[in-house]
Order: sequence, then C-alpha cells, then structure tokens
Amino acid sequence: MRSHSSRSISARLHELSERLTSIKMDLLAERRRRHNAEELLKGIENKSSAVNVELSKCRLRLNELLEERAKLTSQVERLEGVCRDERMMNNRVMSVNHELQQQCFRWKMSNLRLLEMAKEFRDELKVAHEVLRSADMMLEFRNSDTTTEDSPSRSQTVQILHRFEDITKALTMPITSDPFS
Repeated sequence: MRSHSSRSISARLHELSERLTSIKMDLLAERRRRHNAEELLKGIENKSSAVNVELSKCRLRLNELLEERAKLTSQVERLEGVCRDERMMNNRVMSVNHELQQQCFRWKMSNLRLLEMAKEFRDELKVAHEVLRSADMMLEFRNSDTTTEDSPSRSQTVQILHRFEDITKALTMPITSDPFS
C-alpha cells in the first residue's frame, strides 16, 4: 500500500507541481498584463496630461481670441459711429453745396441782369455822347460868325438840332420794364 500510496502521493505532488507551475505561469501572465495595463495607464495619464496642457493652451487661446473679438467688435462699433458721423457731415456738406449752387445761380442771374443793364447804359452813354457832340457842334455853330441862313452847314446844323431833340426825348422817357423783376 505504501507503493500505491507513494505513487499516489507522487502523482499528487506531480499534479500539484503542475498546478503550481500553471498558477505561476498564470500569475506571471497576470503580472505582465497588470504591468502592461500600468504602462498603458501611465501612457494614458501622460497623454491625458499632454491633452490637459493642450486644452489649457486652447482655453488661453480661446480667451485671447474672445478678447480680440471684443476689441474688434468695439473697433467696428466705433468705425460704424465714425461712418455715421461722416455720412451726416457729407449730407450737411451736400446740403450746403446745394444751397451754394442755388446762390451762385441767383448771382449768375443777377449778373446777367446787371450785364443787360450795363449794355443798356452803354447804349444810353453812346446816345448821351452823341447828344454832347451835337451840343458842341450847335455851340460851335452859334458862336460862328461866318454861317448864314442859307449855307449848307446851317441846314446840317438844323438836322443835328432835330436829332438832338429826338435823342433828348428818348432819354427822358420813363423806363417801363424793371430789369430786376
């Protein structure tokens, strides 16, 4: 029985030894898996830290962009105000320009009327000059002792006197039209 029992102990030992080897192998495999999982976890933690750093950088950049956006929005609002002021000033300038154009037109029309009056005065001055020349000739004729009633210069003088009377009548006639109306 001893041999049987020694065999069975030996078999049992062998079985236990195999089982122990198997457990050791499983334990080693489990340690490797655990080690790999820890390494993977460390890698993930490192990547997570890097991601957190990148996330912090992104948040900082986002804050910078939001500040820049606020500044740009403020600039746009200021520029819109400036544009609005410029448009209002431009409208005022256009209004003043229109008024000045109207005033220039009125002055131009007034100048045309004054020019017309000057032409009329020039014509009247020509007539007055003729009257004065005729008056000078008449005075010359009266002062001249050599003229007789039948002489040709006498008849010319009479014609000049008649012409002088016509011109004088024309000059004394009232003006019927107002040049500024």
